[in-house]
Amino acid sequence: MAEPFETLITVADMRAHGADAVSASCWRCNRFWRSPIFALPPETTLAKVQALMKCHDCGNDRVHVTPVWPNGEPGLQ
Repeated sequence: MAEPFETLITVADMRAHGADAVSASCWRCNRFWRSPIFALPPETTLAKVQALMKCHDCGNDRVHVTPVWPNGEPGLQ
């Protein structure tokens, strides 16, 4: 699950900081994948993106999602 402060980040926020995808990992089988965010509405929150995810290998819907920041997480540089 995303960190509480991260769940309020929107697709528009992620795009503004250069992210074009999220990384996701399954809590059950540990499968890891990247998913593009270009087709999502700008107001979509990271929490909603996470809620939409499902593991393609085991079908689990408990997936951890984080933005893929191209230059490291914003504000930490």
